[in-house]
Amino acid sequence: MDTIISRTPMGRIGTVNECGRLAVFLACEDSDFIFGQSIFNDGGRGFQAFPTPGYKTITEDEYKEFLTMKGGDD
Repeated sequence: MDTIISRTPMGRIGTVNECGRLAVFLACEDSDFIFGQSIFNDGGRGFQAFPTPGYKTITEDEYKEFLTMKGGDD
């Protein structure tokens, strides 16, 4: 779980209320004009620019450098 959290830009798992609010929004009239969209309620984890070792073009060394810059120690 710590690995998942460390690789999520928000730095935490979403709450039941955060997930529920999206469901309520999609069920109400305010979302009537939304059609055929994928909405990711994942704290930014699906955002591909967030460096993850072995993912896309980032190397292990680049990821370690990123962690040093942000103050992490994965």
